[in-house]
Amino acid sequence: MRTKSAFNLHQAAGVELRPLLALGIDLEQFRRASEVARQAQDAAVLAVGRIPEAMIEASRKAAEVAAFALLGGPSVAKQLQEALERIRTAFRFVPDVVDVVEEARKRKEELDRLPARVRDLLQVLGEHGWYPDYIMPFPDIFDLAEALEQGDAEGAHERLCQHFEERMDEILEDLTASFPQRAGILRLAFGAHRRGEYALSIPALLAQTDGICKELVGVQLYGRQKSGRLRLAKTVESWRKSDLGKAMLHPLLVVLPIAFREDERDGVAGILNRHGVLHGEDVTYGNRRNGCRAISLLAYVASRLRDRTPEEHAA
Repeated sequence: MRTKSAFNLHQAAGVELRPLLALGIDLEQFRRASEVARQAQDAAVLAVGRIPEAMIEASRKAAEVAAFALLGGPSVAKQLQEALERIRTAFRFVPDVVDVVEEARKRKEELDRLPARVRDLLQVLGEHGWYPDYIMPFPDIFDLAEALEQGDAEGAHERLCQHFEERMDEILEDLTASFPQRAGILRLAFGAHRRGEYALSIPALLAQTDGICKELVGVQLYGRQKSGRLRLAKTVESWRKSDLGKAMLHPLLVVLPIAFREDERDGVAGILNRHGVLHGEDVTYGNRRNGCRAISLLAYVASRLRDRTPEEHAA
């Protein structure tokens, strides 16, 4: 409930929150980071506005004292001290401004690099048949992608299976609420998975994923143009989103193993492929891992295509 209210609040403010939630960015930390950036901007304006004025005043006073000293006026030491104090006062806030601006610059550079990093991570997950759950923290996605590519792939597959099986009730509830006309089929498919009847659950889950995509955006999930590019990519790329929001849609823009054609599947083992399953070409797909992969795909496609702003629906 707390997440939902925060989401509505940020939507009203024009902030895309779901990508932040997907990356495990704490909302309070996001608010504080935004405040740091605002303070940096204010400090920069202050510096630009005050430093010249302060420098002129301090320089003027110092010149007066120097001239007075040459003339042998009284209390030269005291006057000189006052002038130096003015100079110190004029510039004492500059280090603080520099620190705040530098911190803001570093954070901005990190955020600028984030979309590319997200695309790379989602590409790795997709190549191994997985799609991110929007509640997955970014560090978990990073660790899983790294394990799939360089470390304990079997362990990563098991962690992902456990995650989606633990989330099955929530995912099913969300899907049946959003697509009530599909509720009967979805309940049967999820029930078959729970009973270990993966050869029955997987085709149903894949078919419902196709149907939900066509229902929401009017385009087939894996239909291709003559160039080989996904037709869905053109639709998705027309949506007005931030760079981070676009990065979170990366698996819908590229051809991944789930959408490989027959010639593209040659020599590739251990993947879940829609065409191979639904057209009876693959008779070895019926296992728990592929069942969990199908659930991850269904949840991802439904959430990404459903949760759009009015502007994106109009685009």
